[in-house]
Amino acid sequence: MQKRYKELVKQHLASTHSVATGLRALPKTNGSFAAAQAAWRFYRNPRCSLPQLAQPLISQARRSVPINCQDFALIMHDWSSLHFTKHFGKSQRIALNNPDDWGYELQTALLVSDRDGAPLAPVYIGLRAADGVHSSRRESVLPYRPGLHELGRTIGYIESLDLGKPLVHIVDREGDSLLHLRRLMRQKRRFVLRSNDFRRVEHLGESRLLKEVVESLQDDFRYSREVEYKGHKAQGHSVLG
Repeated sequence: MQKRYKELVKQHLASTHSVATGLRALPKTNGSFAAAQAAWRFYRNPRCSLPQLAQPLISQARRSVPINCQDFALIMHDWSSLHFTKHFGKSQRIALNNPDDWGYELQTALLVSDRDGAPLAPVYIGLRAADGVHSSRRESVLPYRPGLHELGRTIGYIESLDLGKPLVHIVDREGDSLLHLRRLMRQKRRFVLRSNDFRRVEHLGESRLLKEVVESLQDDFRYSREVEYKGHKAQGHSVLG
């Protein structure tokens, strides 16, 4: 198994973009199908658990944070749908976006640098299937919980990893839930969440729309540098002080 593990690591190494995914057949391998079959046998082995596979990634995260993170370690949380509608042999599929869309739901947490946003290591992976959540934080299958409830447990797990810097959890708009935001505040978590600007919050003792809060903070930001956003040049700003 150790030999096969080294082969799998080599197959994931390539001179492509840093966020490119998927294994590649080595020159000595008899085709991509043979590589896929060998990987399947390795992952299928009951002696190989998801937490065990995740440990080298966690170790890499701990090594990377002091080198690549200045003040904070940023954790990017996201969910993805893995579509296998026509793969009838996969008995643990679940219905995704509609009754005719079948597959799995993948939850990931990626550690990135607070200096340049470079990806450093995935620190959590969870796959929701019909029998529950197959997780890199637990050997046994976890019971399914709605996405934001599962997110809270994922955040708690990542906080326990002791990565060496204060963590800031970054979540897209699907995490915009008042109940869960209040829970994160009570737990004193640091987070950045993309929210709808029509929400009303308490700011400086007054009830205001988020849009009004953003407008009031314009003078607190200064130009930092030019950045690239979706292929276009944009201005990056940071908070004064």
